[in-house]
Amino acid sequence: MKPIHNEHEYQEAINSLNQLLDAGGADENNALAELVDELGTFIYNYEITA
Repeated sequence: MKPIHNEHEYQEAINSLNQLLDAGGADENNALAELVDELGTFIYNYEITA
């Protein structure tokens, strides 16, 4: 994973986040939860600077 730099990367990140959440990443005990957290941070950081 890497920081988001443009709208295209942002949309890809949103789609990936939704897929991770659908796969169980919303449960903090799920192995995907750490990825959800990291990706969410990248999305948040892009949103506050965009």
